[in-house]
Amino acid sequence: MVEEGGTIQINTLWSELCEGHTDEKAMSDPDAHWGWVINQGENVIQTDRPKELLAYL
Repeated sequence: MVEEGGTIQINTLWSELCEGHTDEKAMSDPDAHWGWVINQGENVIQTDRPKELLAYL
């Protein structure tokens, strides 16, 4: 889907919507959590931590 120009959105606010890789967990280990999300192919991330996510990216 991404290769065709589509978007895949994930919500990192609640554990149930991101297999436990939440914003709160990303505060202590961003590679393990936001990195995991990105490696899954998601290219739109809904977050409560936009400044921190942008700094990570």
